[in-house]
Amino acid sequence: MSKWQPIETAPKDGTIVDLWHDEFGRNANCYWGVPQHECGEAGRYCDSDWHDTPEGWVDSAYNQTTFLDGFTHWMPLPAPPVQS
Repeated sequence: MSKWQPIETAPKDGTIVDLWHDEFGRNANCYWGVPQHECGEAGRYCDSDWHDTPEGWVDSAYNQTTFLDGFTHWMPLPAPPVQS
């Protein structure tokens, strides 16, 4: 299993990782970027304000920017089980 690493070394390329916050603990399955959004009609009629969302840590389970600030560490996800 990988060890916790300083947040400054976390990937910011969309890789899903676990994050650590000193007050709230582990926040699983997050990535750096903006929440996923699909506009109808190839974006021609989108009135969503998602296009103005700044990059940040996104909780992939809820597809929204995390409400926490100040993560201190990150860890890569473990490898999946080996099929036998």
